[in-house]
Amino acid sequence: MRNRFFCPVCNRVVERHELVRGFEYSKGKFATFTEAELHAIEAEANKNIDLKEFVPVSAVDPVTLKAPTILAPMKAVRSPIDS
Repeated sequence: MRNRFFCPVCNRVVERHELVRGFEYSKGKFATFTEAELHAIEAEANKNIDLKEFVPVSAVDPVTLKAPTILAPMKAVRSPIDS
């Protein structure tokens, strides 16, 4: 099995060493991350839900109390780039 990355703008296959990790924060402007920064982000991530405070029941909309809600973390999704 082999992953290939294709650039529709350049109309060509892009090699793995040409890829960068980051996100587009404005049209055509990208913030990129180094391997060390990505490692630090991963180290901070966990599956815990931290409760910050409790509120009085009178502050909660009664509509939200009609049906139970389960809050759980989503399963992690790995990108083919991370493989």
